[in-house]
Amino acid sequence: VRDFYAETQLNVMVLLDATDTMSYGRAGETKLDYATRSIASLVAYLSKRGDFLGITVFSGTGPATVIPLARGSAQTSLIMRLLGNITPGASTENALADGVKRALALGKIKGGALIFVITDLDSKSDLTSLKQLLAMHHQVIVMSPFTPLFESHDLKGMDRMIYSIKTAHMYKERQVMLREAAALGIPVLDVGPDDLFSKLITKVEQLRKVGGS
Repeated sequence: VRDFYAETQLNVMVLLDATDTMSYGRAGETKLDYATRSIASLVAYLSKRGDFLGITVFSGTGPATVIPLARGSAQTSLIMRLLGNITPGASTENALADGVKRALALGKIKGGALIFVITDLDSKSDLTSLKQLLAMHHQVIVMSPFTPLFESHDLKGMDRMIYSIKTAHMYKERQVMLREAAALGIPVLDVGPDDLFSKLITKVEQLRKVGGS
């Protein structure tokens, strides 16, 4: 038995947190580094499928930068250039809220879209700013780089066990936030260095199979 799925054109907007909490760590191995590389891979993948893609980068320093939804080689080059020149900014309580506002105003998001929000959720207020997107019938998925997953990435054996014990309280606090997100109807997926890109692709193809955006 073979299952056939019609090709569905997607509208995908990525909101990327480029504040300083995302850029903490060793150069080339920060949460922001992994996020930008994963988005670059996502751009290449979606461009081959003929999907529309846009990006909004918010850093807490000045207005968020928005590249509205479009497709084609020119759009791919534009997004890649932006990803290669991101400068982290200071964390502010309203950074994500500004990103959402700017994406809706300038992103040319028509009808329902798949909106990936890549942020470490440093502030609980971040969650409530996403409710507007849900009210507009967009598919919102938070891909959240979780600090312990990145810091423990290269640890092995006893070092990894000791680190897990020391950071147990962070996992408990994280579970509280995930329950709050679920209550708001916002799916949050914790991601680490090994699965950020794969989870992005999985969600894209799940939406494609059910009819797209």
